[in-house]
Amino acid sequence: MRHVIAPALAFLAIPMAHAASAKELYQRLSPGVVCILAMREGVEGCSLGTGLIVDGAGRVLTNAHVITVDGKPADRVLVFRKPSQLSGDMQRDLVDPLPGRVVKADGALDLAMIELPKGDYAPVLKLDPERAAPGEPAVAIGHPGHGGLWTLTTGTVSSFLADHGGVSGKNVYQTETAVNPGNSGGPLIGAEGNVLGVNTFVIRQNEAGVVLQGLQFAVTSQVALAFLEGAGLTRAALIPPPPQAVAAAETKPVETKPAEPAKPEPIVPDLKQEPRPYTPQTVANVLTALDAEVDKAFKDLDAQIDKELGK
Repeated sequence: MRHVIAPALAFLAIPMAHAASAKELYQRLSPGVVCILAMREGVEGCSLGTGLIVDGAGRVLTNAHVITVDGKPADRVLVFRKPSQLSGDMQRDLVDPLPGRVVKADGALDLAMIELPKGDYAPVLKLDPERAAPGEPAVAIGHPGHGGLWTLTTGTVSSFLADHGGVSGKNVYQTETAVNPGNSGGPLIGAEGNVLGVNTFVIRQNEAGVVLQGLQFAVTSQVALAFLEGAGLTRAALIPPPPQAVAAAETKPVETKPAEPAKPEPIVPDLKQEPRPYTPQTVANVLTALDAEVDKAFKDLDAQIDKELGK
């Protein structure tokens, strides 16, 4: 059962069995959110985006446009885990990247799945199999351009739109939860800690040039579930366990011998891409360029303010 909370009280500590505050959600789930840098040989700059770990074997869900550079698929994808303590310095917080391999992408739905080197990845974010209703609280975790890394924003689900943009099966939520370029591919999370959708795009103005606010969109978790199932993952592993299973697990005695981990099902890649090696200098150059973009954005903003104030 999903808890619907009044927007003004969206993420306060409310005595409900499964609802959590925004702070609790961030502390618990942000380590399962990753930062993605995608690059192409011979192209300056990179694509910066967000992703979420959806299984313990290291499969990451993101947007297809995140792994696209200059209109073409990236040939190098680096994935960064959240450090235990964020310093606020991009150069210090984005370290020890993991090479990612794109195994499936759908440009129409704007979804992609990346496979990380074999390992035991946690935490894993679970996808909500049920449709969210307008007014439900939602938080987003990601890396908005010109903002901080692993940033948290809060809001609500605004509406549901089917076949958005005329694309059959591309169902999206409109949300007032603030997202920006860089949040792309990151999770829109409900009060119970389940992923409601994958943040995808923002509309800033209409055809007439009128400035718009609060028009952020996320591909629904149901669309993402079908996409991941098509990539070889099982629905049961992607969604939260039923309440009765959770209750049984909490009352079950702890076994002295840990169970053998289940072997992940093989995935047949749709895209022929192998992880490419990187050098620390490659990452440093990219991060320096991103820092320069942030500095320029603030200088442009200061200049605009000075102009409006008549300085």
